[in-house]
Amino acid sequence: MNDTHRVDALAKAHAQLKTAIKKLPKPEAVAALGVLGKIHDRLESAPFDFGEELYNLKSLGMQIRLGVQIPIAIQFGADEKSRLVVIQSVVILQ
Repeated sequence: MNDTHRVDALAKAHAQLKTAIKKLPKPEAVAALGVLGKIHDRLESAPFDFGEELYNLKSLGMQIRLGVQIPIAIQFGADEKSRLVVIQSVVILQ
């Protein structure tokens, strides 16, 4: 049995991240991408242990959460039953 969650992102989140990374100096962009990789690993392995619960979408069986690992803040939905994580928005804190 696979214990990891599938992690997807909304097009809006991809666009936000791409725009924010382009605005950073190269060393900061590289560091932010490294942090993003760590966040992705956490979302795959234990999304309900990352960040704080904001609210539940009971009809979808999804919990919306906000996680911060400096310099990145990420809002995502996690569904334990389908083992799915959907990244809704990404912000690079400056």
